[in-house]
Amino acid sequence: MSKSEYVIRNYNESDFEAFSEAFKQDKRIESPVDRVKRPGISPENNLFIAENGKKMVGYALAEPELSINRIILHCWVQPDHRRKGVARELVNRVINRAEELNVQAVHVDISSNNSIARNELPKLGFKYVRRYLELFLAIEKIPDKDLEKARKECRQLQPGEEEKLSDIQNRAFADHWGYHPNTPETIAYDISLSHRSLQDIVVTCEENSIRGYCWTEIIDIAVESSKEKHGIIYMIGTEPEYRGEGLGKKVLLAGLSYLKSQGIKTVSLSVDSENRIAYELYRSMGFEERGSTLWYEKKLG
Repeated sequence: MSKSEYVIRNYNESDFEAFSEAFKQDKRIESPVDRVKRPGISPENNLFIAENGKKMVGYALAEPELSINRIILHCWVQPDHRRKGVARELVNRVINRAEELNVQAVHVDISSNNSIARNELPKLGFKYVRRYLELFLAIEKIPDKDLEKARKECRQLQPGEEEKLSDIQNRAFADHWGYHPNTPETIAYDISLSHRSLQDIVVTCEENSIRGYCWTEIIDIAVESSKEKHGIIYMIGTEPEYRGEGLGKKVLLAGLSYLKSQGIKTVSLSVDSENRIAYELYRSMGFEERGSTLWYEKKLG
């Protein structure tokens, strides 16, 4: 990368409008704009911008998850500026930041179809560590009576229940690889985003306690020359002591029922390939594999 052609620098608060405009092409489910505003991110310290002639052309975010001793790397470069060393320099900035924070590892996830990243990451000291499977379902495969029964046994999350949701998430995923505990503030922020709402989160309760939940999301996907609405199962979990009682299937069916009521016909989700119990549940309900995401790790120190 020519130093005279590209400049890598820290993000400033005054960059927000230009940052939002420059990276709206990054079409991942959680936009970079939403991500940098999440509680605890501190973009002035953890976000790096690549510029070409004063124009933003790439970024890398070191998302700190200090309680589990890691940084998650998010990196994107505009297509016209790829294969010029920009991404490599941005990744190195994140690695340096991780070393400053004295964490044990940097993690990054990529599509299994991203052959360039699969080739370049090992050159920077990253090793493949985990695979997440992308599963797809046409809701019409599920009998309406099953959806209706689950819907009647569940309800939507209510205002003021962010702490309850945070608590059950943290208990449900405490032993899962790579899980970083949530806080009520993070949950409240995620729900406040323009494409999310309390109605998207379906819960099953015992008295006043949430025993299981299914967090859904609706996004636009490109289909030929138009866009269609598509459902995402963002996260699903149950109280550990209630596992084996069918709560996971019930809240999943209730989440699918909600998505169907919103006119959604197709749904996808991501599952750890080593979580065989969850994988078998999804497969038994008709979900099919459509791809995978690979996680890479660079150990530090």
